[in-house]
Amino acid sequence: MEKHLKNQEIDRSGNRIRRLLFICLMLTLFSTAFAQIKVSGRIVDTNNEPLIGVTVKETGTNNGVVSDINGQFSFNVKEGAKLEVSYIGYTSQTLSTTNEKVFHIVLKESVIALEETVVVGYGTQKKASVTGSISTVDDKIFKDKGAVSNVMSTLQGAMPGVTVTRTTPAVGREGWGIKIRGEASVNSVDALVLIDGVPGSMDDINPNDIENISVLKDASAAIYGARAAGGVILVTTRRGQSGKVKISYKGSLEIKTPRLQVEWLNMSQYAYIFEEGVINDNSVAFFKGATDQYGNVLTGLNTGSVYKTSLTYGLIQEMKKGANSQYYNTVQPYNYGGKDIGFFDIDINDLLWGNATSQSHTLSINGGNDRNKFNFSIGYMNDDSMLKVHDESSKRYNLRLNNDYNIAKWLDVSVNLSFDRRNTEYATYNANSISGLPMGSPMETPSGNLYSWGSNVSGYGKAKLGGTTSSFNNRFSVSVQPVFHILKGLDLFTRASIINVDSRNTIETNQIIWYNYSDTPSNSGAVIDPANNQVEKSSANKLRQEYQAYLEYKYSLNEKHSFKAMGGLSYENYRTDAFSATGDKLSTGSIHSLNTASAITAEDAISEYALASYFARLNYDYKGKYLVELLGRYDGSSRFARGHRWSPFFGVSAAWRISEEKWMKSNSIFDNLKLRLSYGETGNQAGIGVYDYYATISQIQNGGPLLGNSYTDYIKYGSVVSYNRTWEKVCNSNIGLDFSILNNRLSGTFDLFQRVNNDMLVAVTYPQVYGATAPDTNSGKLKVKGWEIALQWRDRIGSVSYWIGGNLSDSKNKLVRMEGKQTKTWNGITSALEGYALNTVWGLEAIKLIETEDELATYKATVGNVYAGAQTELKVGDVMYKDLDNDGKITTADVKLLGDTAPHYNYSFNFGLSWKGIDFSCLFQGVGKQLVFRSLNSSTALGYSWYQNSSKAFFDNHWTTVAEQCAAAGDLRSTLPVNRNPNAAPRIAYLAGKNYNYLASDAWWRSQNGAYLRMKNISLGYTFPMQLTKRLNIEKLRLYVAGNDLLTFCKIKDGYDPENISYKNSTATSYTNYPFASSFIFGIDLTF
Repeated sequence: MEKHLKNQEIDRSGNRIRRLLFICLMLTLFSTAFAQIKVSGRIVDTNNEPLIGVTVKETGTNNGVVSDINGQFSFNVKEGAKLEVSYIGYTSQTLSTTNEKVFHIVLKESVIALEETVVVGYGTQKKASVTGSISTVDDKIFKDKGAVSNVMSTLQGAMPGVTVTRTTPAVGREGWGIKIRGEASVNSVDALVLIDGVPGSMDDINPNDIENISVLKDASAAIYGARAAGGVILVTTRRGQSGKVKISYKGSLEIKTPRLQVEWLNMSQYAYIFEEGVINDNSVAFFKGATDQYGNVLTGLNTGSVYKTSLTYGLIQEMKKGANSQYYNTVQPYNYGGKDIGFFDIDINDLLWGNATSQSHTLSINGGNDRNKFNFSIGYMNDDSMLKVHDESSKRYNLRLNNDYNIAKWLDVSVNLSFDRRNTEYATYNANSISGLPMGSPMETPSGNLYSWGSNVSGYGKAKLGGTTSSFNNRFSVSVQPVFHILKGLDLFTRASIINVDSRNTIETNQIIWYNYSDTPSNSGAVIDPANNQVEKSSANKLRQEYQAYLEYKYSLNEKHSFKAMGGLSYENYRTDAFSATGDKLSTGSIHSLNTASAITAEDAISEYALASYFARLNYDYKGKYLVELLGRYDGSSRFARGHRWSPFFGVSAAWRISEEKWMKSNSIFDNLKLRLSYGETGNQAGIGVYDYYATISQIQNGGPLLGNSYTDYIKYGSVVSYNRTWEKVCNSNIGLDFSILNNRLSGTFDLFQRVNNDMLVAVTYPQVYGATAPDTNSGKLKVKGWEIALQWRDRIGSVSYWIGGNLSDSKNKLVRMEGKQTKTWNGITSALEGYALNTVWGLEAIKLIETEDELATYKATVGNVYAGAQTELKVGDVMYKDLDNDGKITTADVKLLGDTAPHYNYSFNFGLSWKGIDFSCLFQGVGKQLVFRSLNSSTALGYSWYQNSSKAFFDNHWTTVAEQCAAAGDLRSTLPVNRNPNAAPRIAYLAGKNYNYLASDAWWRSQNGAYLRMKNISLGYTFPMQLTKRLNIEKLRLYVAGNDLLTFCKIKDGYDPENISYKNSTATSYTNYPFASSFIFGIDLTF
């Protein structure tokens, strides 16, 4: 019993002890978990100067401070915590608080540029070890740009040798193009774009998902062989980071306003110009207008017909009065053809274009641990059009998930999933700034119907009611990349990826009935344009599969010799299924369905091709001084006939880091000095169709001989097949120099390069007796030479960090051989001419304007076959062209090279600073020289039709002596001031001599220098102090304002934007008249 009681007592005591121990343990854990220690210190640079605004954070938390004006800091952290110390332009440090609580921290200026990791083909390299010409930009390039519709827009001016252009600012249809070091072929050659190693497109990717972009410009691109003739763009997206999960939001609101629009003539100015043209075409008898039988000048709108036009003398005089006309803002009866005539002074630019807004939002979640890291993002962009008469917009939706799994020590797996969708809606017909109606015409009737002047209709009306075109593009991509760590230094990289792109397009056309101003159908209802309700629907499904595997082995010997070898293979398959159908004469314009069509035409197409490859690369590094890279690829394409499908490509490059030599280190001028040399061959198959090596036939129904009462069917052979065609091979040579001096404050690169396409696919002309279309052959040769330079200065003055940088590049091409292409295109662009650049323009040399009758008589005798009516039509004030071959005649043999249409001397410069959370940056971009060649239609005063409006550039600066002529004839009407400037635009002519003055020439109204300098972006931001934001559990809060394209300096004289280099006038289905925009941006960058 006693023993039992003792046992119970022991148990109770034991329980109490266990409870006490448990409580002590909990208290210990609790106190340990929440134990805080105070850390403090002073931060200085290598000159012992205090650094202000240095961020000091507790690792893995939002707990942190910034150093004060004396470089000092102090705050509480968990016991045993680590501190992260970071400052822009200086090397970051990580410090332990285990043995030290008070710190004296010396930050050294960063030399990270040489330690940066550069993405190259099938891997990465340290920047110091790169032997090729590779340009890289990080995510800062997308910062403060607003709603970026296409990533290419942010690359404009970002890198030397990378030229980015666009054909129109129309939303969703900007037509962005990118050329890396100029042309590579007469055939279409695009840069190869790889997103995380998988072929893709920059059109629809969310820029906020991008970590960095590398551009391979020389032999380094040869690792991609047959697809790398136009260079390679490697896009790397964001990946997860170990540590606390971070939630980030980036949003912006952009307000766009039209800029640099052509100033068109108003009603009064148009009337003066029109009258002058008619007077210049006629005799003095017309100066006084129409008269009655007694010789009295008649008045009124319907007073006599003026020469061969539709506008009368009286009407012109009334229009000249502008707002002072008694008919201003009315429509009056008019005898010509039963039409009425308007007196409205409409600003067509104001009517068509106005402000618009765009917005962009991205939410991302990033985090992970040693076993799994992830980055998830969802994005939305809405880019509205500045067109006021029709709803137009481009919307983009993005979803991306990147996962990195550490399955085992020997296995890592990366899984990338992405979905991108683009929806675009716009007017089926282009909103032409140049109306199809006479000046003064209204656009609508009082009741809102569309107005026409007889059968003449307006671009405004067709854009407003002519229908809507809509398209969407869905892109889904999945990529799985297992990496096997086989042995030390030996890894096996494998990847399987599938990309599916589903595109659909619907073009709706609405029948429009046009009205006169009295709201009755024009011409008794005969004016219907478009004539029918119509719908065209098309779809395309593209499936791409890629499988690849490669081994990579790294080995170092005696810390002097470093080797890195890579070799592998890949297989790619492309399949496209396309379908289109057109339904005409729909029963109603409210339902655009093929089911309501009276007639339907449809077609489909299926194509498939494959590309198989073997590739390898070997890198050698001796003591970080002598670097060599050898690479090769062997590609086979199903586009060629058997026996011609496979071709090898290779590249070799070397670099000498002169700054690592002992004799150079003692000099201590250069922090880095590296000489690079490279040569490589890439391929191009752009000029080859998927099934060009197959002989095709087609059945033509009812096209054969007539037998009885019907025509027979027959078989027609297609183009002649060539089995000997093969890849275009493009040879790239490069010599470059990288340097940095003054403690890496000043750095730069300089490159000279040459590209030669020796086997270019070109068309061959045979005699007509050949009887069929001959296939292209590998008989062309194109040579490109160029250079590029980039400089950057980074420094700090006290607490202010600042930078200045810029780049400049140019390239020129020459068509060495192209099967005898010797014909120059007269009055247009010559796309190919042996011995000259691609897309050259040839024209006469304009000397000045003819100033006297004697000069006119002498000059007339020299005008040859350039203008047939010279002897009867030329007058004082017309252009004199130069007899370049000195044969006494102005003929087409006197044309000279005016230039080529490629942009030359592409440049940019940027600068910025940061101070105590405030940041400022500015980017200017421009082109030093570019020939802008206007078409006859868009460059002619009075236009190509008498009712087409003209730029004010002609009104303000043209030869005119009409006032003198009228005064001499006793006509005292108010006329334009006399202008006898021989360098002005020629006299205004309605008919006689008009075309002569606007022949292709170097005169400014036909050919202009499109050089420009544009402020691409300017931004001002503020990042709130961490002491303030951490109370709200916010890691980062930055607000900013910015502007895009706010300033432009150019030499264009006719009012068009310098980026709008189209030499043609806008048509119903082109969008070259859309104005470019300036924009103001308000944004936020928030991280929890």
